[in-house]
Amino acid sequence: AVLLLALGGVGAFAFMKQRAQASRHSWLRPLKVTVVLVSPQPVSAEEQQAWADGATRLEHWFTAEASRNHMKLEAPVTVTLAPQVVIAEAPSPPASTGEWLADSRAALEFRAQLEALAPSTGDVRVIVALRPHGAHRVEGVGEASGSVGLVDGTLGDTKVTLELIAVAHEVMHLLGARDGYDENGHALPRGIVEPDVGFPQRFAEVMVGEVPLRETEG
Repeated sequence: AVLLLALGGVGAFAFMKQRAQASRHSWLRPLKVTVVLVSPQPVSAEEQQAWADGATRLEHWFTAEASRNHMKLEAPVTVTLAPQVVIAEAPSPPASTGEWLADSRAALEFRAQLEALAPSTGDVRVIVALRPHGAHRVEGVGEASGSVGLVDGTLGDTKVTLELIAVAHEVMHLLGARDGYDENGHALPRGIVEPDVGFPQRFAEVMVGEVPLRETEG
């Protein structure tokens, strides 16, 4: 009886989670995205304002793309910056060992670390880890169809252009989108915005991140 109750509870949880994901993927309602800044030291008011303005820019970009693709929702995504900066050292993604069990365990531990930094608010959360200047390049990771992602940013940067692109990219991963580039970072056929135009292209697909100039250059 105890095992049946446990099985029923797990089944109900899985059903509710699947239903919530289906609602997100079919754009039945606006997706609520929360951006959480995590830094090992205090962040200036100027930098926080740059990220607040950036959240608005991202929201406008999603709205413009919805209009361009004739979506029913006028504003498919709302982007909110968490009011408080989390003072902590954000984790880095674990390196792959090639062993399924070890990699799965490491991935679960990594997700738990991210969850601890950003309590559940909205549909998805993107943690922006503000690293010391020059210690990294802007990059991110998001679990496919999941609810939490990580983007590395530069501490002290107030332009945040590359970081915003990375946030948009990871949000799309959380909705199930796949990367549109090959192992060298160049666009695959599905990552070409205007396939009938040829090269050079005019635009970058958000799942690629560069404007293709030729098949192996961007």
